[in-house]
Formats: sequence, C-alpha cells, structure tokens
Amino acid sequence: MALGSFMRRISVVLVGLLLAAAAACGGAGPTPASTIGSSTGATASPTQAPPPTTGTGQATATGATAATPYGTFSQAAYGQLLGSIPATVAQYCEPFKYTASIPPEPGEIAEADCDFPTGGAVDYATYRLFSDKASMDDFFGTQRKGHENAGTITGPGCGKGPGEGTWANGRKDCYLFITNDAQVDWTDETLFIFASAFRDDGDFAKLEAFWATAGPATP
Repeated sequence: MALGSFMRRISVVLVGLLLAAAAACGGAGPTPASTIGSSTGATASPTQAPPPTTGTGQATATGATAATPYGTFSQAAYGQLLGSIPATVAQYCEPFKYTASIPPEPGEIAEADCDFPTGGAVDYATYRLFSDKASMDDFFGTQRKGHENAGTITGPGCGKGPGEGTWANGRKDCYLFITNDAQVDWTDETLFIFASAFRDDGDFAKLEAFWATAGPATP
C-alpha cells in the first residue's frame, strides 16, 4: 500500500476512534459550523443520469468480480468510479483492495486512491463510490463529527481556511486535521461519490484550485 493510501486509511480510523472517545466521555464534540453558503468552483453539470439503479435508489455495477474476505469486489464498479475522475487525476489512481481487516464502509462499492508525485496539485486524493445517497451522506457525516472532535473546523471557509458549506452538487467541508494539513471533503449527490484531498503544506488556496478541477463529473 502506498504511503498516501496508508495515511488516508489512518485518518479514517482516527475518526472512528475519536467518535468512540467522545461517546465514552458523554459528549458529541463542538457544535458543527454553520453552512457558509455555496462555494465557487467547477460543477459536475451532469449530462447523463446518475449511476444505473435497481429501482430502489441503489447504484448497480455488473461485471467480473474477484473473491475477497468480505464478499466480492466488482471491477465494473471501480471502472464506473474511475470514469468519473478527470484524467489529470485518474492517472495517479489505483483501486483500493478491501480486506477482512479493512472492509468497505457501509454502502461503499469502490474506492480509488490517488497518490500524487512530489510537487503535484495535492499530495493525495481519494474517491469513494457508494450504492446510494443515504450511505454517502452517512459517511460524510461520520467524517465531519470526527473532525469536530480533533480538528480545526471553523474559519473563513474553503479557499482561505476551514469551514463547512455546499456546492452545486453536494456538500463540502474544509478543515485542519491532526497534522495541520489543509484538507477538503466533498460529495456529488448525482453520482453518489464522496471525495477528499489534502496538502501537507496547509495551503488552502492551492487546495481549492485543485478542487475546482477535481470532479467528479458524469463521463
């Protein structure tokens, strides 16, 4: 596993531990920041329908699968996800291979981990495809609560510093977390994709410039 992928996984694990600690202490952490309004930047502007559904609001992905300890891994689901990532980013991505110890999140059906070279637009980015909007929103909410418990979440807003808001196709959250990296999470409600990216140098302006071209977008 690449160092970036390892660090991204550690971040998710830390969120879970922080939530557990907050529950044990009987507190839910700081009050979430108020929505800062729509952020500027590129929009997905879908020209096609959302991912194929089963009729129950869940995305489907057919095709070859490979056995894993938790069930199956759909190559088609990863292909669907990769097709929604701009080529300038996708060239650095590879599929995350789930294991019994690191299974997918509830509702997650594919993940692309993107490790950029030194001096790249960002240090690392991750895209997760979910089977439905509810699962994607639940994961975003879980991550947000973890940031509340151990990070800097309030400030001038994305592009300048921490702050939670929305954009044309979903939600957005900029924050400092643990190591004071500049980080951003965002969702695409038309494609059921949660994405995140960070810069080690804490430069929120450069992070925002990356986000504006990072998609996802309907293939």
